[in-house]
Amino acid sequence: MTAWRRSIPQQKKLGLPVPPHMPVTHDASKALWRGLEPILCVGDDGDFRPGIIRWLEEIRTEVLDSEEHVLNMVAIHAQGMTYGTQSSVFETGIDDKLSLNMVMFRHDYAGIAAVVDVVKSTDKAVTALTMFVRNLRSAAGDHSGKTQEIADQIRESAYADLDLLFRDRLANFDESQDPVTYSNAWLDEVHRLLLTMGRDYLSQSPVPVFEEHESGRFLKRTCNQG
Repeated sequence: MTAWRRSIPQQKKLGLPVPPHMPVTHDASKALWRGLEPILCVGDDGDFRPGIIRWLEEIRTEVLDSEEHVLNMVAIHAQGMTYGTQSSVFETGIDDKLSLNMVMFRHDYAGIAAVVDVVKSTDKAVTALTMFVRNLRSAAGDHSGKTQEIADQIRESAYADLDLLFRDRLANFDESQDPVTYSNAWLDEVHRLLLTMGRDYLSQSPVPVFEEHESGRFLKRTCNQG
């Protein structure tokens, strides 16, 4: 039930002739849909997906000779614990469930690459939103030290608002959908949601349309564009 990776550092540390396999751990601060790449993707150096995923692909392609069967939808359920310093103390737990169409377990399905691309593009977009918030507060002359805290809150809110959209989109991604068309529509929804968040924050920002304020030795003039 674990995804794996080859570890070059461990190979060098242990003096092994080949890289050993190490488990891919999931970041407990992220929803399961943000960590699908090692679960669904087959790399150039081999298939290190969890055994249960490879088994499901075998059932679909070799055991059951039908496109319509009871295993058309599958819920993957991730549970576990994360540990702190030197894995000696318990930090938090992971308990997340995600519904996927069985086609997502077929290693050659083009939709898998589309899903991974949407997740990566969304991560970049959320980062851009948090940078916008940080820059806006900096332009306002905020030296309270709360800029990072506010940016983190915006990031958390963005992923919370995106969560239901991603779960619904993933559950409805099947072979009837064109991967490019479906993922583009998906990204458009993400864009609109994050754009709305940015505009909402801008409208509530303490920075006026034009303002002059001192920053160190210089006098800055800032301008907000809605």
